[in-house]
Amino acid sequence: MTAVLVALLIGVYLHIVSLGAHADVFLQAHGAVPNRFLSMLQWRHPYVMLYGLVPVVTAIFLHANWMHVAINALLLLLFGPSVEDRLGHYRFLLLFLFSGVVAIIAEALVVPDSHTALVGAQGAVAGVGGACILISPRSRIPTMVRGLELPWAFAPVCWLMFAILASVSPLSLPLDVGVVGLPYLFLAFAAGAALGPLYRHQRPILLRG
Repeated sequence: MTAVLVALLIGVYLHIVSLGAHADVFLQAHGAVPNRFLSMLQWRHPYVMLYGLVPVVTAIFLHANWMHVAINALLLLLFGPSVEDRLGHYRFLLLFLFSGVVAIIAEALVVPDSHTALVGAQGAVAGVGGACILISPRSRIPTMVRGLELPWAFAPVCWLMFAILASVSPLSLPLDVGVVGLPYLFLAFAAGAALGPLYRHQRPILLRG
């Protein structure tokens, strides 16, 4: 599932690049615009709420520049295998999506009238990074590169470094398109770590053998 998600992030970005001048319109149409989707999140109308969550989920797989997609793909390759080994394919996917949705909705609630489309998998990757800390405390973190393992302390340091780098990226974003801010990435990171008790009840499935 980690490899599939990385391929999907890169594939969608290449599609956005291929749109040329129409990329901005595509991002605005499929990104998470707070002013547009928050009004649909009504608990009394579950079908409307599910429809309102669609752009929040699709926004996770959209990126406005190459630096953001490269950082997210790299961090997912570093942290994803350990978490997926412990949770299994589908629980890992749910964690990825849940963390991304938490980050986007948290920022949207702060700026509910914003017309800026939030895009990017930063929140989803942050949640996976937080989960990795709980899964491999005081041990080594395996990666998708055979034989390459990293100290567990590398995960939060590496994630924080790249998160700050992405937030201050000199690459410009299209008009009315933005990324999740750093405070909300910390929230997604904490959300991934908070699910720790669930991880301890799952046995590794040893994806790479």
